[in-house]
Amino acid sequence: MIVIIMTLIGAFWGAYLAKKRKGNRLDIAQHAASSAILFCLIGLFATILIARILG
Repeated sequence: MIVIIMTLIGAFWGAYLAKKRKGNRLDIAQHAASSAILFCLIGLFATILIARILG
């Protein structure tokens, strides 16, 4: 669940940054994808850490 939420947050954040910097559609898509991957990995490590701590 954390991974999915973090992936969506990353995609929206990346798209927002690309729009703010006046990028075209491909720039927005690339920023959204790369940010989604980064946030997905962060969410994955957070999930593993929480699982190890709690049980």
